[in-house]
Amino acid sequence: MSRTPGPRLTDVLAARAFGVAGGSVENLRRRLVEEGLESALHRRKQVRPSVQRKFDGEKEARLIAMVCGPKLEGRARPNSNSTYWNSSA
Repeated sequence: MSRTPGPRLTDVLAARAFGVAGGSVENLRRRLVEEGLESALHRRKQVRPSVQRKFDGEKEARLIAMVCGPKLEGRARPNSNSTYWNSSA
């Protein structure tokens, strides 16, 4: 594996290259310098998430089992307009 560094990009050029905001690159670089590589590689856990989770682990598992399980009698496939199965193909 080569240890040759890649191109040195400014925050603005790196943001353009990866399709993100310049502030995102600046924040990532700051976290790398101040907190280290592991911190920069992983997202921080939100202290107070902006949106409360609607599914806990149990509800999520039941939904996955229902969707991946056998189809219901008389139902062909899921309808993208609802959470129920419809009989139209």
